[in-house]
Amino acid sequence: MKIYIEDIPDEGLTIKVDSDSDKWLQNLLEDCVEGNFAKKDKAEVCVTVINCEGNLDLRGDIAIFTHPVCDRCLEIYKDKKNIEFHVFMAPLKGKGKDKFRENDEKELIKEDLDFGFYEGDHIDLSEIVKEQLVLERPIKKICKEDCAGICQKCGCNLNKEKCSCKQEQYDPRWDALKG
Repeated sequence: MKIYIEDIPDEGLTIKVDSDSDKWLQNLLEDCVEGNFAKKDKAEVCVTVINCEGNLDLRGDIAIFTHPVCDRCLEIYKDKKNIEFHVFMAPLKGKGKDKFRENDEKELIKEDLDFGFYEGDHIDLSEIVKEQLVLERPIKKICKEDCAGICQKCGCNLNKEKCSCKQEQYDPRWDALKG
């Protein structure tokens, strides 16, 4: 979804989209959320863009409801995320270009990570939303903090039932440390 810089009024521009009515958002989520976003799942994006002499201030919120598979017990669970973001964007060429020289070496601070550049007469909202979704992607998807997972021998879900497998306490790999 392209936002043209010249179309942003002085008071700012607020854009609200949802996955039901905006196909680009549905396609983006199917790609970004690693197969955990189905057609029945919902997402809403609200972004306010303020143009300050070519420099853009974007503040937004992404609400996403998914049904991922738990990495421990392999059960599907409901997940709701609310991602708030704040991004500053400056033109790569034109106004403000002298402020940000390519050869300048500076140490990055946290605020620098919420900064980007745009080229041309527009920004692509889908790229900004995609970046925020990727940054918030969990390393492991866990249904609950105390998820017990599955039994390594019989494969039963230990959250639902106790397995009758004999649990071996002895591990021969530790014999070398006994002395």
